[in-house]
Amino acid sequence: MFAASLLCCVGSIAVWSLVAARLDSWRVSPALTLAVFGVVVGLLVRPQISEVLNYHVTEQIVELVLATLLFSDAIAVKGKMLGDSPSVSARLLFIALPLSLLLAAGVAWAILPPDSLALALLVACVVMPSDISPAPNILADNRIPARVRSALNVESGYNDGIVAPVFAVALAAVIAASGKSGSSIVSEAFEAAAIAVAVGVAAGAGYGLAARWSRARAFSDDTAIRIGMLAVPLATYSLAVLFKGNGFVAAFVAGVVVHLCLRADAERYTSLTKDVVESTSLALWFVFGVVAAYVVYVGVEWQAVVIAVAALTVIRAIPVALALVGSRADRAERLALSSLGPRGITTLVFGLLAFNAIEDDTAIFVLQIMIVTVALSLVMHGFGASSIAGRIFARRTATPDHQS
Repeated sequence: MFAASLLCCVGSIAVWSLVAARLDSWRVSPALTLAVFGVVVGLLVRPQISEVLNYHVTEQIVELVLATLLFSDAIAVKGKMLGDSPSVSARLLFIALPLSLLLAAGVAWAILPPDSLALALLVACVVMPSDISPAPNILADNRIPARVRSALNVESGYNDGIVAPVFAVALAAVIAASGKSGSSIVSEAFEAAAIAVAVGVAAGAGYGLAARWSRARAFSDDTAIRIGMLAVPLATYSLAVLFKGNGFVAAFVAGVVVHLCLRADAERYTSLTKDVVESTSLALWFVFGVVAAYVVYVGVEWQAVVIAVAALTVIRAIPVALALVGSRADRAERLALSSLGPRGITTLVFGLLAFNAIEDDTAIFVLQIMIVTVALSLVMHGFGASSIAGRIFARRTATPDHQS
């Protein structure tokens, strides 16, 4: 089963690589392509999917992928820590994101049974982090002002890391509420997050400063540092787990600190890490397609559809609109930021981790929400982003972009 699954996954990636440029010219994203391959395979093996997802090794692999992804996202932001539009980026991360989590949790709580507050927060953490991977052409669309593209890039890079500790606590609360663990698991989750921050700062500062010192004295070269950079999130994850901390939160913090230490030089040393993350992301999109086939097979509850649709529309638009009140972003830019919030790998990974950790019927419900949210985003943002941008900025004349 494992060998056959691996063959299907890597074979799909190989086929995509041969026609990637042509598909891109048709505005068919890599995410959508691999997801379709996954659906085809999933329709053939759907009865065995839940067993594979529940393997303990599956959880560990997903956590390692998430750790590397969070690390890469944290150091992928170009220029300053908050990009070329720091004021807009800060509003999205520190005002819109918390508001959207609260609003999403409130909507989920209103739909779910009244004793499901922890589950409502968990669902919010799964559906709200934005990720540019379903619609990468957004960042290359010159009709969209540079300020908007930069803010979306920064948001995609940091919001998953900000949400990760909240997700860990919410997941712990859901497990505790099921009666299979004591309530102390929630306090342990807080302790794990605190340990993760400490480990992440130490590991990120240690390697970042050491890399600067080593290159300045010609003790190493760019190729070697690039290889070492790939090891940082994995080593940080492992170190945090050894100290009973949250591994993927530690990896995100390490990425932020490495970026601070290396600043403009960070991009020189992260190409290998980005390639590995892109490859694993393609594999995860294939997994998404397989799981989507399974979810359709077992059926989707109406509550999952309502939450997913709300997350991609009003729960995104209202907090962003409120956060941008008083900013220099004009009406068209605010509308674009409210509309262009794709959901991708982060939602997929959080959903898989929740499914693997929860042992009752709640697990499949979270999986349904994850699948519907990402599937709708693939259509809305993967196919529709260009149309959305064209409509919003149709009347804008070719003038230089506003500065934040």
